[in-house]
Amino acid sequence: MRILFITICILILGLLDLLNPIRSVFQKFSSPIQFGLRKSAIETKDTFKLFYNINKIRKDNLELLDKNNELMSIIIDLKHADEENELLKNQLQLKGDKEYDKKLLIASVMGNPMDLSGTSIMIDKGERHGITLGSNVILGGNIVGIVREVTSERSKVELITSPNLSITVRKLGSSTEGLAVGDLGTSVKVTRLLPGEAVSKDDVFITSGKDGIFLPDLTVGVVEDFSFESAEPLKTAYLKTIIDLPNLYKVFIILEK
Repeated sequence: MRILFITICILILGLLDLLNPIRSVFQKFSSPIQFGLRKSAIETKDTFKLFYNINKIRKDNLELLDKNNELMSIIIDLKHADEENELLKNQLQLKGDKEYDKKLLIASVMGNPMDLSGTSIMIDKGERHGITLGSNVILGGNIVGIVREVTSERSKVELITSPNLSITVRKLGSSTEGLAVGDLGTSVKVTRLLPGEAVSKDDVFITSGKDGIFLPDLTVGVVEDFSFESAEPLKTAYLKTIIDLPNLYKVFIILEK
């Protein structure tokens, strides 16, 4: 009953505007508080909105970065494909009357950090791709080397500049023959040249195929210098390889069909 009586009294006082002075005093003191609370609420809302926008921008930036990285990967893959296609195009232009016109496999050169002499390289193709021991490795019409070791996914190629590799060769356009051997891992020298055989600077030596290891008519190198001493029955020619062996990045392996 007491609560009901108080409620009725408040209603009567409100109808008679007797509470206006009290309401005015209350509003006078509460308005700054209400204003401050409202301002704080707005600032809090703006802060949350700012954090939301920052997170959204960060998310958008990450998505954009992912798309850029994906696009860059596609561009790089296309460039690699273009390089390989150009190499294949140039290589296939040699098809015709060449005996080494067999199935070709392109491979990337990985280098060989275990070989400090620089006379061998590793390539990213192996037995699974059809490579076998003794497979000839070429680039264009030039002999690069021969496969010495093979695993399922990798192969080791001994370069023609290796002193452990010998190739029967002949001078292009003549019957002059000799034996090419790697010279200190940097060049190739042709030995067993008869004194009466004419050998001049810029002469080209190619594989003869008589060793049964290398296919014939592959370019070994160009004569840079030669030596002949009267005391020696044979003379030696020093060749410069046409291709830059230390900087190879792609090669072709001749596979048996």
